[in-house]
Amino acid sequence: MARPRRLSPKALAVLEALAADPEQWRYGYDLSAQLRLPPASLYPILNRLAERGLLEAAWEAEPPRGRPPRHMYRITVAGQDEKLDT
Repeated sequence: MARPRRLSPKALAVLEALAADPEQWRYGYDLSAQLRLPPASLYPILNRLAERGLLEAAWEAEPPRGRPPRHMYRITVAGQDEKLDT
């Protein structure tokens, strides 16, 4: 079985940001602003990390009236372990 590719510095920065408070759900917009990553770079990273089981992704349960639900993300135990291994 092939080993997964190493994470990029940007992907590691995303894990680091989420690991600061692993119980908190974060929105992509907030992460984009914090990490100064454009959405076109950030969202593919978030999708790849979620596919590898390093992040949980969920839709916002109760968005404010008049606004569509947003995706939320938080780090998994596997993501915390991956961050520590680097």
